[in-house]
Amino acid sequence: MRTSLLAVLLVLGSAAGGVQGREILVDRGHPLADDSNPGTPERPLRTIAKGAEVARAGDTVVVKAGVYRESVILTQDGAPNTPIVFLADPIGSVTITGADPLIGWERVVGEAPIYRVPWRHRFVINTAPDGTPIEHHPEDAPVWGRAEQVIVDGFQMVPTGDLEALSLAYQEMGRGARRDSAYGATVPDPRDPQTWRGAFFADTENGFLYLCLADGSDPSAHQVLASTRGLLFGTDPWRDRGRRLERPRERIRVSVWGHLSPASCRLALRIGQPFGAVCC
Repeated sequence: MRTSLLAVLLVLGSAAGGVQGREILVDRGHPLADDSNPGTPERPLRTIAKGAEVARAGDTVVVKAGVYRESVILTQDGAPNTPIVFLADPIGSVTITGADPLIGWERVVGEAPIYRVPWRHRFVINTAPDGTPIEHHPEDAPVWGRAEQVIVDGFQMVPTGDLEALSLAYQEMGRGARRDSAYGATVPDPRDPQTWRGAFFADTENGFLYLCLADGSDPSAHQVLASTRGLLFGTDPWRDRGRRLERPRERIRVSVWGHLSPASCRLALRIGQPFGAVCC
């Protein structure tokens, strides 16, 4: 259930044929933006999720430029000739991200420069027969099969399974001379600690996320983002197995929990110009 740190292009866009409905405007940068608004240029909505909630067949949700930190779950029905259209204005200027900034770091007592923040997010994908929540897939990947991701200054951190493993990761990161070509990689090689800029441990049982940077610095001096949403843009795979996204001309990829079903078309999204990016 992990997704790449790299942005996944979400290709949603141009005007659809058939009977045209309303145009609903979303603009988080507008001073009067609010989800209680009607979605007009003078009083736009603030979130894409609200636009998806109020849109009906034939409507177009126009989204103004910006970074939208939210989850957009598609629940309304379109039709092949009157799809619900999501359109970025300008094209390619909208980013939907499942990552939120983390602040308020505190140092943990110990030799390794480990810091922590409260962490209330838990990505449970199933439940074991004894009732234990399952937070990784496949079964033999208890660390790398988890959904949590941490990105510091644009670089992905390496997951660990507990505090002891996090301390060991810090020791590994400090050994040997760094190779500039390897250390500059945005996504680390799990087999090569010399490509690691840091490591983390998500303690979902006790509600903390721990982070240790390779240079030993305080995360408060960096931009730290972490995945906080299990679904970015798509349909709920457990509740909406009858919906699918119409993709007549181009391939579409939707990240965590995105669900494309071959079932009857109840939700039609016309594929066209780039909507923007879906990441983390």
